[in-house]
Amino acid sequence: MQKIKRIINRRNLYRKFFYTIYPVLMKQKLNHDMVVFESFLGRNYNDSPRAMFEYMREVNPNMEYVWIVNKPGDYNIEGATVIQRLSPKYFITIAKAKYIVNNSRMPIFFKKRKDQVYVQQWHGTPLKRLVYDMETNVMPGTNKDKYLQNFSREVSNWDYLVSPNHYSTEKFKTAFRFENQFLEVGYPRNVFLHTHTADDVKAARDKYGIGDEDIVILYTPTYRDNHNEGKGKYLQEINLDLEMLNNTPGIKVLLRTHYLVQQNLNLEKYPNIINVNDEQDINILYIASDALLNDYSSTMFDYLILNKPIILFPYDLKSYVEEIRGFYMDYNKIPAEQIDSTERLIEIAQNLKSYQSIWKPEMDEFIKEMVLPTEVDANKLIVKQMLGHKPNR
Repeated sequence: MQKIKRIINRRNLYRKFFYTIYPVLMKQKLNHDMVVFESFLGRNYNDSPRAMFEYMREVNPNMEYVWIVNKPGDYNIEGATVIQRLSPKYFITIAKAKYIVNNSRMPIFFKKRKDQVYVQQWHGTPLKRLVYDMETNVMPGTNKDKYLQNFSREVSNWDYLVSPNHYSTEKFKTAFRFENQFLEVGYPRNVFLHTHTADDVKAARDKYGIGDEDIVILYTPTYRDNHNEGKGKYLQEINLDLEMLNNTPGIKVLLRTHYLVQQNLNLEKYPNIINVNDEQDINILYIASDALLNDYSSTMFDYLILNKPIILFPYDLKSYVEEIRGFYMDYNKIPAEQIDSTERLIEIAQNLKSYQSIWKPEMDEFIKEMVLPTEVDANKLIVKQMLGHKPNR
């Protein structure tokens, strides 16, 4: 009963804040030199907002940068003020900053001021259906109408939406019903994947104790909307024989779950299976690995840039398509083998070169469709557009 009362009081507080305090904060003088960055609901200092911030810090050092995180004590970000998400200072800041850069969503009460500029960078190439294109909604704590209403409010604030390729632009149009300007320049986070060096690879592998002869599989399963313990408490099934993997000589697995999965995975019994959820920069994991094991995560599209083997493990494909999300493309046409056992994963891992050669012709065509060579200029192009923005509404 006490928990229910706390939830009700919190909702009433937000409602009161939305209708009374925030409109007053929006009348502050706008700070035309301030840029606010947030990644994955304040859970991380990473992804495209980080890449763009670090670029801007170098080329526009006189601007004022703010990073929004849930736990400010965990971060010391050079060149930026770190503010706790949903704190009083947070509300003041997002109401007066000229520029806002995000890769997820702002709180439901947020309303962009006319002279503010909001750059939505999003966080993946869409394989699974999104928002308005979803035929069902099995997310906890909401229904389809409410979900669409809230997302529509979010999209109405966006001035720019960054897209990694033309395929994504077309899907975003129907999924988000976004009518302002697309920036089809690639994700800022992927610039590193185009420009990294052999020294970067060595440093990444050294960080996780990976030897030159080790075969490293990066496993990035996505979350399931219907597999949870309540709103925001998504769970992760592994469905691999971890003991078999752990005891196979020469193979290491880097396990990275979706940012919405907050479940604590205990892998202490398996020293060759490493929980890398605390790694802020997923690019480190991409370049440290020799192959990607994926299900329906958009990580596969970033991984294409590296032209390394991709293996698919869609253990619940039928139910995912029919009951949860569905896809924009024919999953069976993705140029990678769909495995159904740990034994097959090990067999492929031990023969990666021959595996890759089998799929190379189809993979080369897929890469041409999904990878923009212009990603090396993504930061420059986005920043130029953002700083030169002319309001049209």
